Amino acid sequence: VDDKENARYLLESNLPIEGRSAEETARVVGAWQQGFNAVWKGGSYQDYVKANAIFGADPFVQFMGWGSTVTEDAFNAYRAQFEDGALSVDEEHELAIYIPDFGPLLASLDVPVLALFGALDTNVDWRQTRALYEATIGENPEADLTVRVFDGANHNLKQAETGGVREMFAQPGDTPYAEGYFDTMAGWIVANGFGSRPD
Repeated sequence: VDDKENARYLLESNLPIEGRSAEETARVVGAWQQGFNAVWKGGSYQDYVKANAIFGADPFVQFMGWGSTVTEDAFNAYRAQFEDGALSVDEEHELAIYIPDFGPLLASLDVPVLALFGALDTNVDWRQTRALYEATIGENPEADLTVRVFDGANHNLKQAETGGVREMFAQPGDTPYAEGYFDTMAGWIVANGFGSRPD
């Protein structure tokens, strides 16, 4: 993943699969954003509660276990982490930063990296992540980045119809992985001298 909170991408990707219209999706995602903004922009607990009433009412949000309203003490404790600098926000995207200075960290890698993505991943923004890896690891002559995107594969790199979270959770354990997934890994391992194919 990249360095930022990915809940907004997950909502934007899954709510249409769940049957929400563009307007309904924007309403739920907007409520999520308003709730988070109340935390880091100095809003009130009442602002958060108002936004969360809309956000928490959505059935998919409830399915994810995200619909409950935190106490005022918990809200204030979370906000304090942004106020004292323990947590920070990318203000351009209005998303929490989970891994500070992640770009320079990636750019400093000096090992081969295999990045595998499912084209139907609705959990994390694989396109943005791929772009970040290519701009950091991929530009480092000391590293060797290999990227492969599997069509028809979800976040777990298993074959899927929609890639939605609900579908992913319901898949049986023997659901096939993306075609070429194991061959890609095996080929990369052998090509980089980390192992060999059996005779």
